[in-house]
Amino acid sequence: MINISMDYPDYDFIFLGDFCPIDSNENEKVTIGPKLQNLLFKSKYIVVNLECPLTNSKSKIAKTGPNLKADPNNVDLLKKFNINICNLANNHIKDYGIQGIIDTCSILESSNIKYFGLMGYNENNLLLIDIDGIQVALVSFTENEFSTDPSDGIAAIGLCPGEQFKQISEAKKNADLVIVQYHGGVELYSYPVPGQQKYCHFLIDAGADIILSHHSHTISGWETYNDKIIQYGLGNFYFPELSNGEFWFIGLAAAVKGLKKDELDFYLFKYDLTSHQIELMEDVEISQKLEKMNYIISDKKRIQNIWNQYCSETYLSTLKSLFRPSKFIRFGLKFGLFTKYMKKKADIYFLNLIRCESHREKIITTIEYINKDKKC
Repeated sequence: MINISMDYPDYDFIFLGDFCPIDSNENEKVTIGPKLQNLLFKSKYIVVNLECPLTNSKSKIAKTGPNLKADPNNVDLLKKFNINICNLANNHIKDYGIQGIIDTCSILESSNIKYFGLMGYNENNLLLIDIDGIQVALVSFTENEFSTDPSDGIAAIGLCPGEQFKQISEAKKNADLVIVQYHGGVELYSYPVPGQQKYCHFLIDAGADIILSHHSHTISGWETYNDKIIQYGLGNFYFPELSNGEFWFIGLAAAVKGLKKDELDFYLFKYDLTSHQIELMEDVEISQKLEKMNYIISDKKRIQNIWNQYCSETYLSTLKSLFRPSKFIRFGLKFGLFTKYMKKKADIYFLNLIRCESHREKIITTIEYINKDKKC
């Protein structure tokens, strides 16, 4: 389903992955190539995941990982690329608190760019688009991190079976086609997590017609489930940050025409740091890798096996993030020391605490209480 034709139809929607204009120098240089420009400017709606707030706020929230933001003037890049819809349900949209979200929504509104994926702010939990009398509903959510904290009244919509069931049910009442965006998975991991795949199947059973995923910053494959397409990773559209990920600067565009529920065209593109250009590409090797991904994704056992292998290969980094060992132990771990000590900390008691839903919720609520004064 990778389209290599340069004679593009006029698509109704083009869905792109993560857009994060955090490098002011690169923002001034980046362009889109003529082939990609032709594809985007012949389409009615271009949708990206806006991976950071557009704000001048200096009030970072307390969180793990980087606090991302971009200057509000970078809305001009969205317009430059003909992007007219932004998904805001992601793990960085609240990096500068509710002010960052308010600033972002304000600048998007003033630029006539639609957005969705929030709770508590204009209730943009879904977006209805009319295409020649056909109603299309865009629904989105993100796996639960700091951006989904609703305690101050505004947040990204978080993963919750009941909430997504309500979202999709409401969308089905008003729309002929429901397209869901799932922001989640493991960064730089090219396959869906087994639980992610299971949840996407639940979303299809609940009434979703198409599911498109982002967050992993790497492209992934897709599958057909109950005659509906689930795509597990569009990769980055524009994210000018150096990374070791094989596919960091390669993305997929998912194109929808005629509002058919069982058809998508995919286009490969690459962001070239030398020419500062994002352009469509043909690459036999990458296409073959995607075919292999699709083969693995098509079977739950294969997905589980490759996930087990990944977790076994990265177990030490997982344990370090869980137990946060001292500098002395971290230093020793580089030389193969203290591995038995780290494994011993991950005993069956700890397993049961985080596996059991009620135990896990008690732990989360307790830690939230202890850290309540650190929230901004």
